[in-house]
Amino acid sequence: MILLASVSLTIYSPIDAFFEYVTDLENYPNWFPGVLKVQRINPHKPSSPGLKYLEIIEFADSTLEQTVEVTEISINKFLVTQGDAQPLLTQMNMNFTPQGKGFLFEVSYYSRQDPKKLDHDMLAVVSSNIAQRAELGMKALKQKFD
Repeated sequence: MILLASVSLTIYSPIDAFFEYVTDLENYPNWFPGVLKVQRINPHKPSSPGLKYLEIIEFADSTLEQTVEVTEISINKFLVTQGDAQPLLTQMNMNFTPQGKGFLFEVSYYSRQDPKKLDHDMLAVVSSNIAQRAELGMKALKQKFD
């Protein structure tokens, strides 16, 4: 896998409410800039493996759609999703680690695509864009929960 961006934030509020909010990906457009819509597309219960979403993203003056699936989850510990957008084949990992009176929230974005199939200039642009938006997203979450 190719790391595209990674950000972290220490939160001093109850982990249960925070975990429930950020792992319900229908909330993602509320805190992550450029995500226009996320909608559940299958009947799985919230935050369970196999749950699928349609994600609509604004990027470089265009709109992209991808199906995102929750592949792994452990309550108040981690969430892993995988998207089908070509050519990147995205993956997002959210980790929640107790830390003093709060917890560390880390989000990492990856491409699962074979590096030989990707244009390295395109990767640099995508990585920079995701990193900038992720930092803004962390600020939005900090304002909401701290």
